[in-house]
Amino acid sequence: MAACIPGWEALGILIQITEAKYWLALVQYEARINHWKTSKEVLESLTAAERGFEDRRNEISISSALTAVQDKQRLAQDKHVRDVYRFAFQVCVLDRDPVQAWHWVQKAKSRSLSDTLGLGYIVPETLLAAIVADQKVRELYEKEKCLARKIVTSPNLDRFDMRVQLRDLETRMVAHASLKALLDLWHGAAVTTQQLSDRCAQAFSESRARKLVFVDWHVKGQEVFILIFKPGEEPTMRRVNASLEYIESWLAKYFYSEEGRAAFLHRGENHPNQALRMMDCLIEWLEDATEPRTTLVLSPAAPLDAIPLHAVHIPQQMPNGRQRLVALIQRNPVVYCSNMTAFIQCCERAATKQTPKPSTSVFMAVYEDTEGEEGEVEEQDTLYRATSDLATQMSGSPLIGQEVIRPNLECYWQAADYIYFHGHCLTKPKVITDQALVLSAAPDSYPSQSHPEPVLETVRDIFSLKLQAPHISLMACGSSSQRIEAGDEPLGLVTALLCAGAASVTGTMWPIASATARRFAEHFHTEILSARGGKMAGSGKTGGQEEREGMVEVAVIDLAAALQKAVIRMKRTPQTWLPYHWAAFVVHGACFMKYAG
Repeated sequence: MAACIPGWEALGILIQITEAKYWLALVQYEARINHWKTSKEVLESLTAAERGFEDRRNEISISSALTAVQDKQRLAQDKHVRDVYRFAFQVCVLDRDPVQAWHWVQKAKSRSLSDTLGLGYIVPETLLAAIVADQKVRELYEKEKCLARKIVTSPNLDRFDMRVQLRDLETRMVAHASLKALLDLWHGAAVTTQQLSDRCAQAFSESRARKLVFVDWHVKGQEVFILIFKPGEEPTMRRVNASLEYIESWLAKYFYSEEGRAAFLHRGENHPNQALRMMDCLIEWLEDATEPRTTLVLSPAAPLDAIPLHAVHIPQQMPNGRQRLVALIQRNPVVYCSNMTAFIQCCERAATKQTPKPSTSVFMAVYEDTEGEEGEVEEQDTLYRATSDLATQMSGSPLIGQEVIRPNLECYWQAADYIYFHGHCLTKPKVITDQALVLSAAPDSYPSQSHPEPVLETVRDIFSLKLQAPHISLMACGSSSQRIEAGDEPLGLVTALLCAGAASVTGTMWPIASATARRFAEHFHTEILSARGGKMAGSGKTGGQEEREGMVEVAVIDLAAALQKAVIRMKRTPQTWLPYHWAAFVVHGACFMKYAG
């Protein structure tokens, strides 16, 4: 079989190449289990097989954004693809090698989202300057863009030769450091620990953000591992004191059933029968491995992604020397991401955002189908007033009720730097790409319909938008929910918004009441306004920083810290002290944003 690979490579037959390399790697892995081969030999063989699958993934990148995500999900669910990463992680566990384990986990997780983020990637100014400065490099860059565009518009029969030309061209591009870095972004290449440290330093040089610690979870059979990486140090790896079966049983009993949810959502966090305490074991290693106030970047694998890890308890040292158990979000600001490559790409998207003029913001609220119920009508009035007030405070444009129609949404969203949406969300369609925001069904807006159906902005619609790296706050039912399939591939509203160009998204993990979302929005924007208003640079404050771009003052706002403070305020408020209210809110993507005032 190995003898056939050079011939298939000459012909560019990727499927045969990939399958051959997979079976060779499988033989090597079985030999390692029986101590006939070294770990180094096995990992080299698995790397070769993984590169074959990566070549197939990179060809998929030529497709449109939504098609690319879906096609890559199908590839990621292939048993052979998952076997490569499973075998590699097992070898790392046998060798007790957390550095290699971290590397393989990052390569395995959520690659389709990273790839698609790369498709619409905003090239950092420093990288673009390096490309433009060298004529030969610039010519290769322009040829690649031209050929990629030509492939998209060409008939299928002509694409084979073009793809061979594209692979040859990219092989030449890799020889140049600036172009290699660009290809890594476009292809969603998993970042190494060194790259993570370097790119963190670069992305956060302007924001002066607090220290970061990256936390990942990986499932191997019935075992669950937590991997922790601090930039500048080597990763650490520990077994979690809970099996996969234990976690799945907890989710089935307490999360996926409405009755069971009450055992933790509607009980105080210190209630003796608070079911969430059974999940404290998932983060117990963070007590010694991290410091309070450090921002934690969490990337949980399925099925842990359904658990509000920021609401799980961890010991905290008190000023009097005693310890008490507190929610993780009280101890540390938290931001979620599907994988660390996607996190860095989102942060670089936020950091390279151009702000030559004051930022624009839009605040939308649509709360219809009240059917005349007194409480609902009152909430509608309160919500619309509150949203208009937020727009005034943020110098934004309010769109209320019947103004929230698709043409307005798509027009305002594609021009805005900050987006706020409060309304209903369709979270359980038969097809995940039909997950949607519910817009106004105002008869005046749709005169041809005597009884208009709900108007939806679906995941498919959102994928076609061209956003300007905004932060988006979705105060909608289950707006940040994700469906995680085999291969840890996320697809949902958050994925669609990030792929459409958003740098970060604030949303909820489960359906929440409108009043709860409204109160959170009030607290969250209070923190944002506080960060915008103060002289942050050099003042010792951690909320944000002001800089100047031209004649515009730019505040860099710590979104993770703003969410943390908003959640703490909700925990201390009688109406919102239960986990149902405060534990629902999370930030995905970049942990900071630029806002020009």
